[in-house]
Amino acid sequence: MVIGDPNKFAIIIDMVPEWNITKSFKMGVFLYVLKANIFPKEIDTVTLSSDLYYFFERTPSALLNIPKDEKLFQMELYEAYKFMLDTFCSASSTKNNKNFCFTSLSIRDYNYEFFAVSNGVDIRILKGKIGIDYCISEVEDIILPKEYIDNLVIELRDFYNKNIKSD
Repeated sequence: MVIGDPNKFAIIIDMVPEWNITKSFKMGVFLYVLKANIFPKEIDTVTLSSDLYYFFERTPSALLNIPKDEKLFQMELYEAYKFMLDTFCSASSTKNNKNFCFTSLSIRDYNYEFFAVSNGVDIRILKGKIGIDYCISEVEDIILPKEYIDNLVIELRDFYNKNIKSD
């Protein structure tokens, strides 16, 4: 299932019956697509029951409550990404309630981090790859209307409720 426009930002998610040996875990694929590029680059077995639980409940994704910060929204790409990464990695990030991150557990395994920030009307999505010693590369962004992201989250939550949470 593809949620959203892969030429902008989308989520590819589906359960793969052949990967579900037991009913304890729901296995499948969970990928992000930014400007027609899929992350991670390799298709891997993902424990959807864990990834989506963390996304929606345990450590709620920034896409559920996108921080509004006009200055950060307008900031130069690399500088904005570095600020969000530093905030995410800082112990004080929980105190200032600025959760910009919406990286799934499985995508993080490939050293990618995705962040979001709003100016109140639009959402800026930022993606980068974190290397050794927190060397940042592959940074890119896209700006989308808030309604676009809201609709994407509604469809993803519907998938979660019907396929993962209901059992």
